[in-house]
This record gives sequence, structure tokens and C-alpha cells, in this order.
Amino acid sequence: MPCNLIRLTTVQLTAAHPTLLKSAVESLGYKVEEVNGCLYCYGHGRSFRIANGEITVGANDLAVVNEVKRAYSKKVVQTAARKYGWNLKRIPGNKVRATKRGL
Repeated sequence: MPCNLIRLTTVQLTAAHPTLLKSAVESLGYKVEEVNGCLYCYGHGRSFRIANGEITVGANDLAVVNEVKRAYSKKVVQTAARKYGWNLKRIPGNKVRATKRGL
């Protein structure tokens, strides 16, 4: 393969809320710049782009897709818990237990 060839992979992020998605990526320690509705993300020796519900990463950086999905899911759960009055408690196995406030 020529050394000047860049292989990119695009993965669909369905139903992503733009503000929560940006916050999730920033929580992972990436610098995020928004240009015309497109998020350009840099950090940890990587760069990727999120536009129109799709994340485009280098072929060797596919792990970042799962990182972003996990961080986005966490932000969605935190936002919903705050909105509906739930307390969240982390439990082993990358899980969260939700309890209603005041009970």
C-alpha cells in the first residue's frame, strides 16, 4: 500500500443529539471544534470527524468509535436521570443503578 494513502472508515451514529454528542466527546479528553454542524475532534494522537450522524475515523482508530458510543450513552443516561429525578450509582461491570430521589 502506498505511504500517502489514508484509509478511512465511516460508522453510523443513529439518533445522536448534537449537544450531548459534543459533550460526550469532550468528556473523553478530545478537543472539539464545530464548523457548519460538523464536529472535528482532535486529541490522544487521533483525529476524527462527526457529521450527519456518521463518525469518520482512520482505519487504525476504530476503537474510538466504541469510546464515543459509550461516552454518548453515559451522557444520555445522566441527562435523562437529571430530567426525571433519578439518582445514579455506579456498580461493577460498567453498569449503573438508578433510584428515584426521595425514596
